[in-house]
Amino acid sequence: MENDINKLKQFLREEYFIKDPKKDSKEYLEIKRFELFFNNFLKPYLEYTYQNLLYDFSFYFRVNKVNFLEYYYCLNITNSKATYSLSKPVSDLQKEKMIILEGTAGSGKTSIAKYSFLQAITEGRKIPVFISLKDLNDFYIPDSYSYNIIKSFIIKSIQKIIENNSAHDKWVEYIFLKGDFFLIFDGFDEVNSRIEKRILDDLKAFNFKYNKNIILITTRPGTSVSLISKRGTYKVSSLDEKDIAPFVKKLKKDKKADSIIKTLQDPKSEYYRDILKNPLLLSMFVLTYESYPEIPTKRSEFYENVFSTLYGTHKTSQGILNPERRSNFSYAEFKKAMSALSFILYMNNMYDLTDITLFKYISRLKDSKLFIEKDFVEEDLYYDLITSISILIKDGTKIYYPHRSIQEYFTALFITNQMDNNKKSAYSRLRTDKINKGTDDLANLFDLLQEMDPIGIKKYFVIGGLKSIVSDLENLIEDVAIENFVEQYSSIFSATARTHNKQNFTKINITFSSSRFENALEYLGNKSSSMSKVRDILQISDLEKKISQHIEKISNDAYNCVFTPLNSISYQFTKEGHAVKFSSLFEVSLKHASINQVVINHFKKINIIEKFIAFLNEDINQGLTELEIQYKDHNSIINLNL
Repeated sequence: MENDINKLKQFLREEYFIKDPKKDSKEYLEIKRFELFFNNFLKPYLEYTYQNLLYDFSFYFRVNKVNFLEYYYCLNITNSKATYSLSKPVSDLQKEKMIILEGTAGSGKTSIAKYSFLQAITEGRKIPVFISLKDLNDFYIPDSYSYNIIKSFIIKSIQKIIENNSAHDKWVEYIFLKGDFFLIFDGFDEVNSRIEKRILDDLKAFNFKYNKNIILITTRPGTSVSLISKRGTYKVSSLDEKDIAPFVKKLKKDKKADSIIKTLQDPKSEYYRDILKNPLLLSMFVLTYESYPEIPTKRSEFYENVFSTLYGTHKTSQGILNPERRSNFSYAEFKKAMSALSFILYMNNMYDLTDITLFKYISRLKDSKLFIEKDFVEEDLYYDLITSISILIKDGTKIYYPHRSIQEYFTALFITNQMDNNKKSAYSRLRTDKINKGTDDLANLFDLLQEMDPIGIKKYFVIGGLKSIVSDLENLIEDVAIENFVEQYSSIFSATARTHNKQNFTKINITFSSSRFENALEYLGNKSSSMSKVRDILQISDLEKKISQHIEKISNDAYNCVFTPLNSISYQFTKEGHAVKFSSLFEVSLKHASINQVVINHFKKINIIEKFIAFLNEDINQGLTELEIQYKDHNSIINLNL
């Protein structure tokens, strides 16, 4: 490492200065000043950060720090234009300049950021700087917009590590302008929302002024920083079939690796391969393998095995064996506490926590007495969650689940174990707080609930949800019933016209969509056929003709109000993968009074609300019949087990 850093210094020296200047010349003295700056400012930072990133804990190696490079499996980053392994990050990213790297929890984006820093030292062409953006939350930011936050933050971060407040402003500015920094900003999604816009604006300004440097920013999907890169965002590539064997051998350097690989190649594991494309989840499987060498028959068993291993009920090669637990909970009690806490956090949209918020919800759990009858000390449960069992990870000021799916598993476990009234209330909250508001991707949670609580989800979520829609429809005020129906239950949109004028107008295509009942139909297993039936009930083909005829009659001004381009330029991909440009997709505005009236008149004519209620009741009755059969089968299984 020291040789690599010295090579980097030599590379920069040769770039900045003439070779072999005369002793005591101006050029010679300037070289000496540069070397003093490098040796006192950059070199100690590079050495410290290299060692700090090279030797660290991980989810798999929880007892002792390990050499990161020995166990890191090289992950690719990719978009539609390029794929990089970042084994030579400066060479790979030289043309890109600013790269936004998106990845979900556990996908490996922070590992890629660490790897890029370490490899950049070896490459020796730019000065890598690794910055955890969550530290910006505690960084003093003056009100003045003339203050360069990013530049100041980089310098202060280096000074803090080397414990040297020497500014070296001249040389730092010179290197920024020359473009010889490789700046790695990890975790934009962890920047506090109160300063996010200010940081984003400053990043844009910084990149504009110092645009020769390479900038890599990691973030979870959906953050505002994804919009500032001209080259588009990159994604962390998922693991595929060919990656599993070498990945496992990176973690397990003994004969057990072959057993794990053989197990994962078993046809029975096909169900799990999708979730094991995530590096963190695959690490979890490897961690639990010594205690649970069989492929779980259910997804929920996988998470149960992970928790059991972390709790310490089984010994592993990582040394996890009955660690001290201060809360004095039994295994069952701790699982109950964890499931209740996870449900509370999940329903309050709490995925990333601080000490303050975690203590707040632990106290709420204790005070309620509804979930955990046994008394406990909040500090003890906090210690066990983070230290003894490490089911939650603390990284600086941030506390989070190792993977979102673990929180979903414990949430599903909590709902599954509730008595009927509480279970009904829990599913009702899922409908009102999650489904109706569209705040989350619930696919994994519902997959787990279908597996763990097949009767409960059908009884309280599916059938209960359909009944709630029927009740809402029956209570609509008659005078405005149709208007309310159009507003609440139908998103009618999508029109195609080859050009934005009446002469080339073709026809309207209408889609009926309502997440409130689509989700319910999906879990009854008849979504596609029911949605087709809905189109017939709404007589959509007839409505499409009526709207098309109406558009041909309206004035040009009204026509322009009715149509809104979905994109100024639209693309259609051919079989060969080539993009064909055209401007043909327009949105039909139902908010436009004349179109809205056509729809309302159509629905009034066909008595839509009565027909739709009848359609939903038919699905409810079908679901109740299936539930009765399933419930009898379920009881017979229980009796057999008794």
